[in-house]
Amino acid sequence: MAGDGSVVEVEIEDFPTSPGDPLPSFSIRRVSRGYFETIGIALDEGRTFDVDDHERRLGTAIVSASFKDQFWPDTTTLGERMDVVDPSTIVGVVGDVHGRNLTSPPEPLIYLPMLDAVGGGVRGMTLALRTSGEPLDLVPLARHEVAEMDPLLPISNVRRMSDIVGESMSRVTFTLSLLAIAALVALFLGSVGIFGVISYVVTQRTPEIGIRQALGAAPKQVWGLVMGRAMMLTLAGIVVGLIGALWTVRSFSTLVYEIDPYDPASFVAGSLVFMTVAAVASFLPALRAARIQPSVALRQE
Repeated sequence: MAGDGSVVEVEIEDFPTSPGDPLPSFSIRRVSRGYFETIGIALDEGRTFDVDDHERRLGTAIVSASFKDQFWPDTTTLGERMDVVDPSTIVGVVGDVHGRNLTSPPEPLIYLPMLDAVGGGVRGMTLALRTSGEPLDLVPLARHEVAEMDPLLPISNVRRMSDIVGESMSRVTFTLSLLAIAALVALFLGSVGIFGVISYVVTQRTPEIGIRQALGAAPKQVWGLVMGRAMMLTLAGIVVGLIGALWTVRSFSTLVYEIDPYDPASFVAGSLVFMTVAAVASFLPALRAARIQPSVALRQE
């Protein structure tokens, strides 16, 4: 892959611009044969570059799916002509990739054979290697192969693809970590609050509980009464929380990747977590209420 790409003006044969209007600009990447297979970019239509594209300079280009959808959403793109630095014919369409980070939408890309860039001079290249083992184990072999071609050619900034993706998402990961810590603290404080409230309710209603038991209420019924009270309070809090979440969820949509901010499963899962925490926090106060002796409760009255 030659360089890190650049932005050029593109003249598309089927979509001429009016005199005086600027040409549309797109990012281009110059790549070698086998690049798409190595990176894992899917071929949607046509073919990838072959030896002839590089050695004979046939003037070929490959575009991304978003580029195709912008100009030819309902027809084939193969054989279409455009002027990208030099006149080129589209021979393939590949899947979109996230060039900057995972949260930004993929931008339309045009891929050109690397040899065209070599002919004009290349200041730097990125070499991509695919392996089934530890990627960094290939570094000595890669350095040796490059040195065989040119001993003075330096190699620097060797990284795993996972490290590159991790660095691009570092800010988002840090923010999500802080939010996760805040959520855990809030969950803990909420459970402590529920425990305290239910314990207070049990204390205040001890005489009532004693009367109920004296009239024949079983401990199981008392336990269910207290737990039901706790679940009703929790359910009311969840409803208020869901309304607030639906109101503010768009603010956090950039922190998640390929997840619908209004995903019902996420809201249901979060609600179940709070219901479970509330049930656990209310269990001991409810159990204590069920074990209250009627004579003791009535003496408190």
